Amino acid sequence: MIQRVLIFTFCLFGIVLPDNPSVAGPSISEPDPAGSEVESDTAPEFHDYGSPWHFEFRPYLWTASLKGDVGINGIVAPMDVGFDDILDNLDFAWAQTIEAYHEPSRFGMILDFSYIKMSPSIEPVEAPLFSTIGVNLEMILFDAAVTYRLLEWERGFLELMAGMRYTNLDMGMRISPDSQGISSLSRDLAANATQQIGNQIQGTVQRQVAAISSQVRSGIQSQIQEGVQGPIPPDFPDLPDGPIRDRIQDLVEARVAEQVAQAEAAASAKVSAAQAKALDQARKASGKAEKSLAKQIEKSLDDKLPREVGGSEAWWDPHVGIRLKHHLNDRLYVAGLFDVGGFGVGSDLAIHAGGGIGYEVSEGFSIEVLYRYLKTDYENGGFLYDTEMSGIFVGGAFSFGAGDRVPPSSVSLLK
Repeated sequence: MIQRVLIFTFCLFGIVLPDNPSVAGPSISEPDPAGSEVESDTAPEFHDYGSPWHFEFRPYLWTASLKGDVGINGIVAPMDVGFDDILDNLDFAWAQTIEAYHEPSRFGMILDFSYIKMSPSIEPVEAPLFSTIGVNLEMILFDAAVTYRLLEWERGFLELMAGMRYTNLDMGMRISPDSQGISSLSRDLAANATQQIGNQIQGTVQRQVAAISSQVRSGIQSQIQEGVQGPIPPDFPDLPDGPIRDRIQDLVEARVAEQVAQAEAAASAKVSAAQAKALDQARKASGKAEKSLAKQIEKSLDDKLPREVGGSEAWWDPHVGIRLKHHLNDRLYVAGLFDVGGFGVGSDLAIHAGGGIGYEVSEGFSIEVLYRYLKTDYENGGFLYDTEMSGIFVGGAFSFGAGDRVPPSSVSLLK
């Protein structure tokens, strides 16, 4: 991946470089055929630097902290790698910026490349199944932007920027399961399953008992009624239909209910001891089955929980912004930039900002110390990268070509 990006960088600069970079700007004087100099009719608006192009090469080190949330396959872990931890976790880092500015057109180009590789940062997590998660990542950032110099003044300039930022991220997680959390969750799942099963069985048993009791009661009542309403002796007077027969029927029903109640009470008294013993045995068997279920759930969870997961994603973020530079004196200057992007094309939001000071050690070489901030909010399926990188940016700027291209006028709005 690094080789492809570098090849692309050099090819791109090969396209934008002029065929004859040594072509000078407008001359102040021209020699005549006799060898004498003839003054030009027009004076240049800008100083003649001998070339319309200006180049800067800036290797740098970004000692950034990393905070936020990352996730793979739905497993989310916090990251909090501070300034004091970054050197312990940093395996390799390389970054550089190449700039080209074409003075006549006032357009320029910026290519920024960063590579970061970090070893696992072990972080505790608030999750029912995990105790710690170690995150390692390998990240490539490549930013290509076009600039337009909108405003120049005696000691500085303001530029507009628009470009695309490419992010290639490869992450891995090392997961340490929480044995106590797994055991507690297993017991809760087993208890919930036992409760649900018990509720369903209880309803079914109550319906069946009610049906059986109704059948028994109906059978007893039918047999008693058949005995009462059996053959009547010859000397027994006939009972005509009417209130008396109805009262007799009421008496029969009342006696049936009394006899059934007595039978149930007698049966309950006889089986109460057996029922109590059976109930105790059933409860012990149910508790043993619940514990066995909890153990099986715990084993299944422990076997299926991943110890390592990994994933990679790559995306492009369009961005727009501004940047400026202002000389405080002949050597000391301040610089800053701000851009915002993402817009749902790649990440949902990407913010990049920075600012600091620089010092021109000699002609063509400066040292810069800035503070840089990069916010990225990207999510795709189970892959999550919602982080903030911020820290000190230290670099050296090697420049050659048309210099700072500052016009003699104090303020000039570029057309």
